[in-house]
Amino acid sequence: MQIVGYHHSISPLEKVLPKLLEKILASGQRAVVMAPSEDQLKTIDTFLWTYSKSELLPHGTAEDGNPSYQPIWLTCTDENPNGAHVLILINTLRPTHLNQFEKVLILDPDWSIHSTQWAQSIGDLTVWEEQTQGGWAKKI
Repeated sequence: MQIVGYHHSISPLEKVLPKLLEKILASGQRAVVMAPSEDQLKTIDTFLWTYSKSELLPHGTAEDGNPSYQPIWLTCTDENPNGAHVLILINTLRPTHLNQFEKVLILDPDWSIHSTQWAQSIGDLTVWEEQTQGGWAKKI
């Protein structure tokens, strides 16, 4: 399994997540975004509708229902109800049912050795670190 970590210590999640989701949708894939709390899930839901005046990231939550129609599913549960190939973990979540996905992206502003060890235990890990001058540099 391919694991990609994003150590986004400069830009907030609201800037990093939509760009990754745009790339996933452009490649014809679906995604599950797993948040650590209902509050953060609601925050993500809101900013995905409002992050751009010209772009739309179609997504849904359990409140919306019909996960099979949603190319992006937002959840706090270890699930894959929309048949996604990509799982995006926010912060230090450690779900157990990862075999449902081909790729796992971990977005963590506080990337640590523990994050590296856990990710390496489940697959081939690449970590990208956000640079102060802009862009990303491969860390691992």
